Amino acid sequence: MIVVLIRVYYWGHNFLSNTLKKRHVICITIIYVYIYNKIVQKIFRSVVLLNKKVDLTNRGKNILKLTEQLVNIESVSNTQGVIEIGNFIHDKLEEWPYYKKNPDHLLKLPLRDDNMKRFNLAALVKGDNNNNNTVVYIGHMDTVDIGEYRDLKKLATKPYELMEKFKKRDLNEQVKKDLNSGEWLFGRGAADMKSGVALELELLKEFSEDTEDLPGNVLVIITVNEEADSLGMLNIAKPLVELAQKEDLNYIGAINTDYTTDEIGTNPSHRYVYMGTLGKLVPALYVVGKGSHVGDVFGGFDVNLLMSELTSRLDNNMELADKYQDRITDPPVSLKQEDLKVEYNGQLPYEGFSYYNFLSFNRGVAETMDIFKEEVEDSIRSSLDWIKGNFRVYKSYHPQQDMELNLDIDCYTFEELLDIVHNKYIQEKVEAEIENVLSQVKKEGIKDLRIHSLRIIKRIWELSELEGPAAVVFLVPPFYPPQDPNIDDPKFKKFNSIVEEAINNHNLDGHDYNIIIKDFFPFLSDASYAAFQGDKKDEEILKNNMPYWGRGWKIDIEAVRKLNLPVADVGVHGKGAHKYLERVHIPYTMQVLPELIKSITKKSLQKF
Repeated sequence: MIVVLIRVYYWGHNFLSNTLKKRHVICITIIYVYIYNKIVQKIFRSVVLLNKKVDLTNRGKNILKLTEQLVNIESVSNTQGVIEIGNFIHDKLEEWPYYKKNPDHLLKLPLRDDNMKRFNLAALVKGDNNNNNTVVYIGHMDTVDIGEYRDLKKLATKPYELMEKFKKRDLNEQVKKDLNSGEWLFGRGAADMKSGVALELELLKEFSEDTEDLPGNVLVIITVNEEADSLGMLNIAKPLVELAQKEDLNYIGAINTDYTTDEIGTNPSHRYVYMGTLGKLVPALYVVGKGSHVGDVFGGFDVNLLMSELTSRLDNNMELADKYQDRITDPPVSLKQEDLKVEYNGQLPYEGFSYYNFLSFNRGVAETMDIFKEEVEDSIRSSLDWIKGNFRVYKSYHPQQDMELNLDIDCYTFEELLDIVHNKYIQEKVEAEIENVLSQVKKEGIKDLRIHSLRIIKRIWELSELEGPAAVVFLVPPFYPPQDPNIDDPKFKKFNSIVEEAINNHNLDGHDYNIIIKDFFPFLSDASYAAFQGDKKDEEILKNNMPYWGRGWKIDIEAVRKLNLPVADVGVHGKGAHKYLERVHIPYTMQVLPELIKSITKKSLQKF
């Protein structure tokens, strides 16, 4: 390549010298040299930066190249970029000989009622031996925002230019070491999780080129919106069930290649595989106060008092964290807390809205909802005690005034509030009111599903004709079902044992990286929607207390129960996901990991 470029350069220079005047030759030569250097720099930059210490196989080079191409496409969740990257992947796969022969195995799966016209991708490769066992690979094509890159935002999706800029900045020693090692690729989505998608597609291509050696089937699903409300994965269960019926597929397990990283205080040569997924529930509170002038504080009720009391009880409270054997989740934390005043005036805030993050290993929806409601009720009692105590002090300074404190705060669940409204109006009337609210929200261009939920709550409260002060407890999206890998299910046990066997064999082979198996992927993941282990009560609490359920966000629980997929996160190794120093480790991700995943896949297809 270098020889060819040198020859092209001298041929071009001689041609210009023989055909143009000297001053023109000088000007054009300068431009020519500039363009030539840019081309050389672009072609060989990856060799200089990345192959400095990494000797990749052809497979590894293919994964790296595709990772770079995917990172180059800015695909922030809820933007048109996710459509661009989806089309790029689809068009690329469409050229494979397998899909030219089997076009119905490559599918665009549109999201239901989606104004943006987003779609998931499903790519199936079937082996030649008529074994209907099928392993599913899970990936997502969207990323978080690039705002954190600040002045380097334009380079967030250009790994090599970004790395060159980073080399000139005063970064910590570990980052400098990674930059200079040639073993890391930086850029938005490099680790979370475009390298994982590239890896899955490269393995799929290998399977498609040798279907005689594939002892079953492999299905890759690549979703949108994972970094927001997981609307892509929420739309995938039913199409997968239908595909299984059409193609006679028996789904036996799933492999997610999402981001993993070093665990604090552990050996840096360790890598991790996680069985099962962490769960998340987002309980919310709508508070109706009692309006009053700031010159008559005890004549009203400030909603901020109750919300602040609740937040102080929940935030960082390890007693409310979920426990599993010797592990514990992060504690609950506030995700939003605000009163709903839109401008300054001398009136007490009389509406408020807050919601909170609860993580779980296997604690159910009903149990978490009971805990939250109890904390709300305790916060109400504490707030009233605080007000009554201070009212007594205030009254002692005004003995001549005839003052009484008449204050109580009712607490409802959304289900209870809706029952009150249904006793006043027919169901069709209530549903029409909710649809009007959502229609208005969409006209205003509001995309936040939590605000959609709040608007529904506000309208239902108005229809109830109840008086405040009061508190309404409800749920907002998203909800991630926890997936306990040790559940008493033969399918889970068998898949888990196959993964464990493959990893033990890997470790015995003396690789540079020792792989540790752990329960529960420590980050939130679309893989949570591959199974639903909650009971009927959990299901009812979700449906009856999430105002937005079935109106743009819902889990097709029936379809998910049919899938019932155990999931192993055999993920890429990286650092700094969702941060501007996000990067993926090339040797492990593109050299070691593909062979491990291929081994797990083939063993699973053979042994089920």
